[in-house]
Amino acid sequence: MSNEGCFVSLYKICEELFEEKSQKEKEKSKEDFEEKSFQNYYNKQKSRFKEILTSLGIDINVLRKVEDDTFEIPVEKKKIVKKLLHNYTSKVMKKVRKKDFTGIPIKELKQIIGDVELIMDGKVDDGKYQLERNRMYFLTRYSVAKVISDIKEDLLKQIETDIEEMIPIVTEYTLNDEDKINLLRFYKMRLKEMHEEMKSIVQYVSDYRLDELFNISQEMIEQGIENDEAPDQRELSLDEGWGIILEALHTL
Repeated sequence: MSNEGCFVSLYKICEELFEEKSQKEKEKSKEDFEEKSFQNYYNKQKSRFKEILTSLGIDINVLRKVEDDTFEIPVEKKKIVKKLLHNYTSKVMKKVRKKDFTGIPIKELKQIIGDVELIMDGKVDDGKYQLERNRMYFLTRYSVAKVISDIKEDLLKQIETDIEEMIPIVTEYTLNDEDKINLLRFYKMRLKEMHEEMKSIVQYVSDYRLDELFNISQEMIEQGIENDEAPDQRELSLDEGWGIILEALHTL
């Protein structure tokens, strides 16, 4: 990431957006190209741009021009800014603005995060870029969501493959029809049992973590640590995850 290159102001981008509005839209909203009308439009778009960035955890000052406090965007990224502003009222962007990131499909969340990364690229220096990027990933839980999505996809493929492989094994052996039916029913029953076991393990780990956080909170209260001084979950010293899972297995 480099802060060298050609830039365009958000003001100029909004001028282009305003020009690109169809005559029909202008007539419907009774807007024209008078300075006052455009200024209102610009103020609205600037507010929206800031809202999108801050909702994602980005410090808007990293895109400001030091000399006059205006936003400046790498000129080759202005189409991305236009796209974000165009999508401001979309269902996905509404969830972003409400910080309801768990309700956004991973593919669309990846696109929005990627767009913001591209806007910062070429403007923000390496150290600051990583800081902003890490904060955005943590706030949106993007890294976790991506891993879960990838594992879910792989898991579904694996289950489908396992079932497709199991059925021929059962049906090709020297078995009568009743044996085949009973074995497939048994296989179905085992899959259901594994699902129930997994739910129990998840509940155990969840309860374990809640107890950990409760105990840490109690210790902080006893030590007189204020909320604004408290570390976030990334900095807490929590027990290793695999050990808890193995402990949960022994309870089944």
